[in-house]
Amino acid sequence: MATLKELAKELKVSVSTVSKALHDSPEISVSTIEKVKELAKKRNYKPNKIALSLKSNRTLTIGVVIPDILNRFYSKVLDGIHDSADKHGYDVITITTKESIIKEIDSLQILSTGNVDGVIIAMSEETLNKNDFSHIKEFTMKDTPIVMFDRVTDKINCDKVVIDDFDAIYNEVKSLKELGRKRIEKLIQKIGIFRIKAKSIYLMSKQVLEKHKGKVPKTFEELEKLPGVGHKTASVVMSQGFGYPAFAVDTHIHRLAQRWGLTNGKNVIQTEKDLKRIFPKKTWSKLHLQIIFYGREYCKARDCYGLTCKICTTCYPNRKKPVITQKA
Repeated sequence: MATLKELAKELKVSVSTVSKALHDSPEISVSTIEKVKELAKKRNYKPNKIALSLKSNRTLTIGVVIPDILNRFYSKVLDGIHDSADKHGYDVITITTKESIIKEIDSLQILSTGNVDGVIIAMSEETLNKNDFSHIKEFTMKDTPIVMFDRVTDKINCDKVVIDDFDAIYNEVKSLKELGRKRIEKLIQKIGIFRIKAKSIYLMSKQVLEKHKGKVPKTFEELEKLPGVGHKTASVVMSQGFGYPAFAVDTHIHRLAQRWGLTNGKNVIQTEKDLKRIFPKKTWSKLHLQIIFYGREYCKARDCYGLTCKICTTCYPNRKKPVITQKA
């Protein structure tokens, strides 16, 4: 890996010129900037972040505090933060609070020691429920900037990023309706029974737009009346969309619950009842995702069969025969 001095020596220019060229300084000609960047790429030059931070009095690091990394929304936001940080030469420290106010307080204390240039935070559910923002207010008194997103409060004076949920949903539903059934079919024709699904998507979009004025219903009863929306889909929407505790059981969770002895496996309805009886209500939404992700990685449909993954071998060390699961 080359250094600034080595690049400057090979190009027969000063170190200052190389540094300015790498930062697109208007003082340097376009041809020189191109030559410097071409050589830097060829020699695999990487800036020394420690030296840069000492010189600029910045850490070139951003702290991100989120409630749940398994939540699809926060995962997507985190990906976007990483992409943007990479483009600007920043590193990202991510801390998950697991919806705990105590972990949130600890996270901000860790990030307040001067090891980041700024913090991006989505508050935990416990913080919102307790209506206690004193630790965040205390953090705003320090020199480190903080930006709140998604879950925000007017009680904290800082920059905030929020999503216009109504406009976003309304526009998406409207665009699906305007596409029409045939064009939706073309978009999803690679998946199974695409014609039936396209019809359901079109009719569901039409109904949400016309009957519910572009707003997604917030009850199981209303959701399950929408075309193509069953109890599992309604549970996912209630859980991941509205934060209501729900245990969405699909064929994968149904299969894993049988392998782990959590249900007798008659059908998904019985499996959902059994899982809700065993696990505390506050864990349902997260467990739904955790079981799915574990199954994809370790207790696969055509792999473990109740014999090889860590959970199966721990719970049933003497099991010899593969578990034949009942279909949903």
